[in-house]
Formats: sequence, C-alpha cells, structure tokens
Amino acid sequence: MFDGYSDDPVSACMYPVPASEASKASAAAAMAASWGQNPNEHMLLARDPDLDESKLDNSKLADAAQDDGTQGGRAISWAHWIVEPRKEGEAWREFGGWSCPPDWDREWFLEAMRRNWERRVEVMGGEAHVYFQTLVTPPAYRRRGAGTKLVQAIVDFAASANLPVYVTASPKGAALYRKFGFQEKSSFTLDISKVSPSTRTNLCMLLPAPQPDQSPSIPPHILLLDGLADHIEFQRISDAAFGPSEIFALAFGTGAAKEGTETLEQRAAKELKLLADAAKPENGANYGLVYHKAVDPLTGAVLGCAKWYLVRNPGVAHRPFGDGWPASANAELCDRHFGEFNRRRERAMAGRQYALMCVLVVDPKAQRRGVGGALLRAGLREVDRLGWKTWIDATAEGHGLYKKFGWVQVDEVTTDLKPYGGEGDETTICLVREPGAKEASVEKTAAAP
Repeated sequence: MFDGYSDDPVSACMYPVPASEASKASAAAAMAASWGQNPNEHMLLARDPDLDESKLDNSKLADAAQDDGTQGGRAISWAHWIVEPRKEGEAWREFGGWSCPPDWDREWFLEAMRRNWERRVEVMGGEAHVYFQTLVTPPAYRRRGAGTKLVQAIVDFAASANLPVYVTASPKGAALYRKFGFQEKSSFTLDISKVSPSTRTNLCMLLPAPQPDQSPSIPPHILLLDGLADHIEFQRISDAAFGPSEIFALAFGTGAAKEGTETLEQRAAKELKLLADAAKPENGANYGLVYHKAVDPLTGAVLGCAKWYLVRNPGVAHRPFGDGWPASANAELCDRHFGEFNRRRERAMAGRQYALMCVLVVDPKAQRRGVGGALLRAGLREVDRLGWKTWIDATAEGHGLYKKFGWVQVDEVTTDLKPYGGEGDETTICLVREPGAKEASVEKTAAAP
C-alpha cells in the first residue's frame, strides 16, 4: 500500500516518505485487527502471475479475504471498498475521527479525513452506497491494466446490487473513473505547502446506481450463528417459514401446545446445548454441528438460517435431532413418519461419513432474494471440500430446490394422517447429493424443509 502512495505529495504531508517499517507494521496491525469485523468491507488484490512487463492486463484478481499468497505472482494493485447501509437520523453525520501510526502528522491527517468525510456526507446523505475507499498501484506496475480490472470489478459488484459508487479521486486518478461513468459532484482542497508550493484538490465522484428508482439488492452475508439471540431468531424464522402444517400440528400440537409449551428462548437454549455438546472433545471426532445465518448487508436483519449435521464417525450412533420427542408430542405419529425417514437414512448411509442438511428456513418477508441458495452454497462448499455425500429429507413442495443443487431422490416416506385426525397423506422425499454435484439454475424460495 505505501509503495503505491510513495509519489503522492499528500503522503509526504501525512508521514515521512518512504514510510518507516514501524509505520508499515502499525498500519498492518490495525488493518489485521479490524479485518473481518465488518462483513460489508471488501478487498481485492491484483496478482501478476509472471511480472512480464511486456504484457498488459495479465493480472489476476483475488479476494483478500481468501488470499493466502499461494495463488502465485506478486500483488501489484489493491482495492478496498465498503457497502454503506442507509443511514437514519443525524448522529451519523458527525466525523468520528481516525486512528493513525504514531509517526504520522496526526493533525494534518485528521483534517484531511474530516474534509473527505464531510464531502461524502454532502454528496451521499444517508443513501446506501458503495464507498470506494482505496485503489493503490505502485509506480512500477502502473499502466498494465491491473487498476482498471479492479475498478471494473467494483463497478460490476455495485451494478449487481443496484448501488451507487462514491470515490474520492486525485487529479491524476480522476481520468480512470471518468472512463467508467463517474461524475464529479464536489471537491475539497488540501494544504500541501509543507511539501509543495501548491494546493491539492481532490474530486468527489459518483457513479449512479443503474436503476435509481428501484431498491438495492445485495446477496446476503452468510455467517455463523452467534449466541442465544441468533438462535432465538432461528426459531422465530422456523415458525414463520414453515407456517401451518397438518403433520406438525398433529405430531407436535399448535399454539401453546406446540413443543410442550416451550418458548422460543427455551428451544433456542436447547440448540445451544446441542452445539456445546458437539464441541466437546469426546464428541468432536464423532460428529459436528454447523449453524449458518443469512444477514441483510444493508439492515443487519437475519433473513434465513440453516443447520448442518456432520457424521464424522459412522461407527457410533447419531441423533442429529436430539433424543426422543417432546413430552406433548404424538409419539406414535412422530416415530411412524419422522422416525421412519431417519431409519431409512441410517440404512442408506451406513458405514460412511456424510453431511445431513437438517433445516433450511427463510423468513417469508425475504422470499425470492436468493437467501436459501446462498445458505446452501455456504454449507455445500465445506461438504464438497470434505468429499462427502449430503442427505436431506424434504417436503414434496420444497424438494425441487434441492434437485437444482444436485440432490437426487433415493426414497420417500408417505404416512396416512387420517388415523391421527388428519385429512390426507404426508410425503417426505429423501435425497442424496454426490460431492461436487453441479448447480442448475436455482429458483428462490421462502422455506424448503
């Protein structure tokens, strides 16, 4: 990063150029400490596989979150951007300061950051947008197409999300952004008299959203559930997503009778205990549990959840849904239907390691936004890495989604509900997915049990 700013007079106003090793280490430590805390923060690296200076545009892009340096080639350009959600109220408008290494001119640095902040507030207001914070290419690697590739990647990302892009450009850098359609909206001047007799005017540029009259649409972040509040939300979404179900009503009751009068908090606490038990050393070699949530990048709302059970040791008994049925349940019906497809899974998958997709639920308010597919992809990436098959028991209505992700029907269980007070039959489809199965065109769904 510092190499890319070495010929910029603004850098010489902020810190001694070339930057000291202590300054580089301090900046790197601060970045490492904060990285990953904001899922809306993104970084891309352009890596040149052979550093052949006779070639242009031969760099390859790598997500910094997944880049461990083994992809080959030196990192020759770097971009950093943040998806800023819509802001409400007035408090957010105040400049909150900025940290910097101890050998920097803190007063000059903060004044520059304050002016940049104020212009962004002026241009964007509280509108959701992509804040294109940094594009850096060292002088030795410029004019080779790496920066252009990075800008194109961010522009494409913003277009897919229907978000505008804001960037503060140097006078030299503005030409590149203009090629992509960025327009100058404001500017601010910096006093660089400590290193140059002139001033420096930075341009505040905006690339409008492709469809400004429509709402942004950003793929959800897939994160691990974190604590009781997340598991309560999982239970709430489960109730909303599955909705009225004849077999669930007959097997587990409705209203206050459901789950033996357990509250959302009690059911969530049970899931947390299952997760804690799975993490115990004596259990970890036998099985694992993974809970994912899909989070709206702009609001932070949980849109859906998934639960995966990993059979690591097929030589021991497994109870992915816990032991027994709730006290108020109709045990005969539960065993006849739910118990039966569990037994069929155990017979079909006997002697092998595999993953069980236990639950996939999406809030009905988040229908047709790709939430279910995003949750499935996150889990299947890990299962494919392990080289395992994946089993799922799905409703007749929901199993079509899984087929589009490579699952194939291998069995089904049908139960006559009339002896239990019902009016028809309940069919559950049993499906298996081979590791690495290809995804077809996927429809979006609200819930697919």
